[in-house]
Amino acid sequence: MAQYNGRNRKKIDDKTQRQNERASRHEDPCENPFAGFDLPPCARFLNNYNPMVNAEGQCIFINYNRVYCFVSLFCQQGDENPFIKNNLSAFACQSTINYQISFANFLLAVLIHQIQLGEVKKTKDMVFHHDKVMNDMINSLLDDTPKMDCDCVPSITLYCSNSNAVMPLYTVTTNISPLNFYIIILLILWERDAGLYLGNNAYVTPDTINYSLSSLYFPCPDPSCVHCGMACDFCGNPWQKKEGGGRDSVCNKKQKNGQTKHGDRKKERKK
Repeated sequence: MAQYNGRNRKKIDDKTQRQNERASRHEDPCENPFAGFDLPPCARFLNNYNPMVNAEGQCIFINYNRVYCFVSLFCQQGDENPFIKNNLSAFACQSTINYQISFANFLLAVLIHQIQLGEVKKTKDMVFHHDKVMNDMINSLLDDTPKMDCDCVPSITLYCSNSNAVMPLYTVTTNISPLNFYIIILLILWERDAGLYLGNNAYVTPDTINYSLSSLYFPCPDPSCVHCGMACDFCGNPWQKKEGGGRDSVCNKKQKNGQTKHGDRKKERKK
């Protein structure tokens, strides 16, 4: 067992101090730059994500779009003839399976698709994966393609969207070969990403593109804007500062007991 005297202890302390100083000079890339911002009451009531306002009255709009990638299977059972009323043989059963994959595996599926189309020339030393075993397996499968058949249509899909959006901002879908599909499935099983296990299909993968999208925002500089003018969307009245910081929306509708907040107005409507 190593013995630590005072001199060694001092070396360890000096090294720890240098590491702490080095870390203090660099900001945490995952630190939330919007920690001091909060939703105004009306935006919270409407279940909106924007605008975000801080205690000083600065108003910003944050980008909530992220990139989500999927591998899919479309299956159809029954007669493929056009639908005919009262003809049971035309009542086809259709099903679709969508399973989220990482952005890296999506790009790999695109590369394999381009190679199989002949648009990209494959070389013997082409690297598909950082793991040697998986890389050799992909190379051998592409060099000596086994015969494969699939009753369903495999495809890959990329969405750029807020996970709660009614419609995605951008969607692209490409049909792929059964071999390409099986390679991606094998990679999913080998990589064992716990965030993708349950098929929740809303996991924001820690990719560079998602970090970039997460940091996008723009301030609202127009003083006539209903948000920048610190006015309430619901009643049009200015927001009032709360005790201890922050802002709250107060309706100027006068009653016998003074000003009424939105929560009290909702109680009045129920009565």
